[in-house]
Amino acid sequence: MTCDNRSEYNESTMASGKKRLCWPLAAGLGAVLGVWAASRHQQERSRARSRLRENSLLIDTARGVVETARRGAGPTVLVLHGAAGGYDMGLALRPHSRSFQTLSISRPGYLRTPLSAGRTAGEQADLTAALLDALELDQVAVMGASAGGPSAIEFALRYPQRCWALVLVSAINGPIPALVSLAQRLKPLLRFMDLPVWVLMQLPLMPILHGPALAEQLRMSPLERDSLRALIRTVYPISERIDGLLNDLQQNHVSQGHALEDIRSPTLVMHGDADRGVPFAHGLESAQRIPHAETLFVPEGSHMSFITHAPRIQPTLLDFLARHAPSR
Repeated sequence: MTCDNRSEYNESTMASGKKRLCWPLAAGLGAVLGVWAASRHQQERSRARSRLRENSLLIDTARGVVETARRGAGPTVLVLHGAAGGYDMGLALRPHSRSFQTLSISRPGYLRTPLSAGRTAGEQADLTAALLDALELDQVAVMGASAGGPSAIEFALRYPQRCWALVLVSAINGPIPALVSLAQRLKPLLRFMDLPVWVLMQLPLMPILHGPALAEQLRMSPLERDSLRALIRTVYPISERIDGLLNDLQQNHVSQGHALEDIRSPTLVMHGDADRGVPFAHGLESAQRIPHAETLFVPEGSHMSFITHAPRIQPTLLDFLARHAPSR
């Protein structure tokens, strides 16, 4: 009996010693990984900032400086990106055709366009018109994605003669109550979020955030999966997009009151009916109130349906643009 007790005691002591040894080893390994991740992140952030500046131009307008990028040739499609984006997000969402020129801008508060250039949707619409003046462009089609929707709508309303088509992609057209409290919660955190966002970008979180349908769609389509990853990268570094993001969140709880019935530009509304980012009701309202609006509603489509359902969406988009583009 005594031998058994000693044996149990020795085994227990050894196990306890191993546990005590494991904790310092785990802490040491964690510290090494943390230092490596921080160093790797600094390099990635530096490269990302350099790429962003190398691939865009700053244009002086009567209403302030606007960061822009132009790709292709032909009738111009101006892309107004969504929340947490920039001109790079607009490029990721551009029409897949050599028949059109894409003009993508960083909306105020994003990247190198100062927030002072325009806070409200109306001010951003006026800034867009001033940019067209500076670039000597008479007309553009305006494509508003997600939080870029209000600015696109206001441009179509204020400058109908300069808007040869309006495309709304999962676009906001009014308040989303959940965003009001989110703005206040995020404000003190976002300026220090580059490293956490970079870490999260390495993880497959989009299917979790946007539902099982998106996860299944991405498993079926490697090409769209790569396109979605490219789109996700356009929110980084988040520290250079904070002012615009917070402004979008704050502006959202202000009653937009868009006079959708007064839009005269040919309009295409595209929205997924399972959108968790911008409720499907926004797409339905735009389609119902904008005169003669054409629609493409995606069954089980998430907020990312423009990417995940590209084989269906792109032909519809290009056909719409081709039918309404001004003659050269």
